[in-house]
Amino acid sequence: MRIAVIGAGAMGSIYGGHLSLHNDVYLIDTNQTVVDHINQNGLILQEDGKDVTYHPTAVTSTQGIEPVDLVILFVKSLFSKAALSNNQGIIGPNTYLMTLQNGSGHEDILAEFAPESRIIIGTTEDNGAVLGLGHVRRGGSGKTNIGMLTEDKENFLTKLKECLDSCGFQGNIHENIRQLIWNKLFTNVSHIPVSFYSYTFCFLFYERYLCPY
Repeated sequence: MRIAVIGAGAMGSIYGGHLSLHNDVYLIDTNQTVVDHINQNGLILQEDGKDVTYHPTAVTSTQGIEPVDLVILFVKSLFSKAALSNNQGIIGPNTYLMTLQNGSGHEDILAEFAPESRIIIGTTEDNGAVLGLGHVRRGGSGKTNIGMLTEDKENFLTKLKECLDSCGFQGNIHENIRQLIWNKLFTNVSHIPVSFYSYTFCFLFYERYLCPY
């Protein structure tokens, strides 16, 4: 499969690196220094206390690259639209767009670049941290939950799960992926201390009723 991973941070590197084992992977990032380092030295993932080197093709520009089969978005949500806009050339009529970003609602931005039938959303239980240029620690692994907004008429999710499984992930297809994402979001919110809500309420009350400006 031809895959483009946008964002060479911790998660983008983990997925870009592992997927390059059995796929033609482009790892896209705006940082020329990072891109040059990966191309010269490989992408190093620290896994189980050992450094393993992977070799995706790192690029800052996708100009001249033919449309790929799958684009995986791993940038901060604030930059999602710009990241897709700057790489529209690799998004063809048969390209699937996937986001495993934290939070919800990312499909709305993806829908500006592909029809709903080619949008995949999900969550990942993997985690990592950047240690240096082209060097990332994979802190833990788990399921990569994926699903679509419409019926998967081309059975692409099954192919994607096989792809993930063969590259060291645990692909898991969900019929109601939106519900899973919301469940994760509510779980995360429930861990925020009560004091945070108290502080927020006081701040908003002051700003609305007491602040003279």
